Amino acid sequence: MSHSESRQGHSEQDDVDEALKVLLVNRRDIVRRGLRAVLEDSEDLVVVAETAHPGNDPAGSPRAAPDVAVIDAADAAATAEALRKAHAADGGLPTIVVGHDENQTRRIAAAATAAAYLLDDARESEVRETVRRVARGHGGATTRSAWRRESRSARPDVSLTLRERQVLGLISGGLTNREIGAELGLAEKTVKNYISAMFAKLHVAHRTQAAVYGITHGMPSSAPSDADD
Repeated sequence: MSHSESRQGHSEQDDVDEALKVLLVNRRDIVRRGLRAVLEDSEDLVVVAETAHPGNDPAGSPRAAPDVAVIDAADAAATAEALRKAHAADGGLPTIVVGHDENQTRRIAAAATAAAYLLDDARESEVRETVRRVARGHGGATTRSAWRRESRSARPDVSLTLRERQVLGLISGGLTNREIGAELGLAEKTVKNYISAMFAKLHVAHRTQAAVYGITHGMPSSAPSDADD
């Protein structure tokens, strides 16, 4: 049987049913159009609905229930809450937050309990693979989109001192070693020593992994007055 013959009777709705279905929520038209073009360049992904704001009805009637939502960091909190309510009956809808600044987008994604985050300058292949993995329940695909995966790579049962927790919280807030030292009244070399000790305890190799651990474990963003040095 030829390919053309095998496609006889295969409707557009059949293609939608077979593909992973995406909802786009982004106030920036150019970003939304770009995401649609990138996603629908692959046969296994289809955008079933899109809207500029979480309070608006998606453009057109969704052709099928979405498997994943790709949302704007600027409206992530409101969008995530709206999606939780709308999809509560079917167990919720996994989300991916898209933003410009990595530290800010990572924090927003954590606060919105998103499955992953992506930056505006992500490669097209990274966008598609992240959407596939999240839609299938696997979380983020790369370092920049995998804050949940990064947090799981760290040891969950470590015991950090109060000062180490404080330093980790400030790392999660995007501060540099010098800024952390100024905030805590410590020499930059001392901050580096704390970070080295934490990396060893957490079994992480870089700041992104440590920052993700801090976000997902609620590390404080200010030093206790009686910090244990």
